[in-house]
Amino acid sequence: MGSIFDFLFGSATAIWFWMAIIFVVIEIETFGLISVWFVFGAIVSMLASLFISSVLVQSIIFIAVSVVLLLALRSYAVHNFRNKTVRKNNIDELTELPCVIVADIKAFDLGEVKLQGKIWRARSESGRTYHIDEHPNVLRIEGNTIIVE
Repeated sequence: MGSIFDFLFGSATAIWFWMAIIFVVIEIETFGLISVWFVFGAIVSMLASLFISSVLVQSIIFIAVSVVLLLALRSYAVHNFRNKTVRKNNIDELTELPCVIVADIKAFDLGEVKLQGKIWRARSESGRTYHIDEHPNVLRIEGNTIIVE
């Protein structure tokens, strides 16, 4: 049991292993594509610690690998792995569509509109009164209320 404890907590290899785990957790929490390069640096240093006993040399390897990967690959990774487009959700796709007034919307009071076959509560952004069968455009949706022009 003592040898497992020593391996997990008492060697340079263990230190690099735990550093890699910490950097993985940081990267998962932030997803800034910064800490991931330190994960690779820690892994390389962990492997180097099996052959090189000098912690100074292991630390230099860690810094060198991390900085080289950071400088060489971060811009490529950011460009290819980050979401390039903002996808609309179902509600966002309803904005700017015309709707049909089915119950009058009076100035700053609620009425009803029909949009894609469904009846919604609605109010006017500008305070304008809308009457039945008018076709204003949807500006946005707040909760279960459509805000028209």
